Amino acid sequence: MDSSGSQGNTGSPPNTSTSAWADILMSGNVKILAKYEGKNPAMCCTVFPLSDQFAVGWSDGITELRDTNEFLLQKTLIGPENVSVTCISAQEFDKSKPKLLASYASGDTILWDVKEGTQLLTLKHERQTLVNTFNTDSSCFAISGSDAKIQLHDTESGREIEVLQGT
Repeated sequence: MDSSGSQGNTGSPPNTSTSAWADILMSGNVKILAKYEGKNPAMCCTVFPLSDQFAVGWSDGITELRDTNEFLLQKTLIGPENVSVTCISAQEFDKSKPKLLASYASGDTILWDVKEGTQLLTLKHERQTLVNTFNTDSSCFAISGSDAKIQLHDTESGREIEVLQGT
C-alpha cells in the first residue's frame, strides 16, 4: 500500500477495505493517542461528537460517560447488575437533551437522559438484545436480538410501532 497518502486523481473512492486497514496497521501508520482500560472488558462504545463525550458499555452492566479530551469520568449509568451491555447508541438531535440507548444481554433496553443520568424508558424482552439504533430525526429507535426480530419504538413513549421479521 502506498503510504505517501497520494491516490492520484483516478476518480475512484479511497480503498477502505479491511485489507487496506490491515496494511495501515502493519506499516505503523496509526498513532495511538491514549489507552484506557477498565476493571471489566469493554463490550461497546459510542461517541457524542457535539458534546465531546464518549460512552463505554462494560461487561458488568455499567455504562461510563467520559470526556473525549482527558477521559475524565462524567457520569456512571448503572443498568441491570452483572449483565453485559451489548450495544449503545448516542442521540444528540437536541444538544440540550442528549440521550443514550443501552441494550443488555438480559433483554433490557434503557433510554437514558445523559445530562441527568436518569432512565427515561425501560423495555424488557425475553431474548438477548444485541443491537440498537436511532432513526435520523431520533423520533424512533430500533432494537433487535437473538430472536431475529427488529422492533421499532417511539422515542418519547417507548410504544412499539412495528415489528419486522423475515419469512
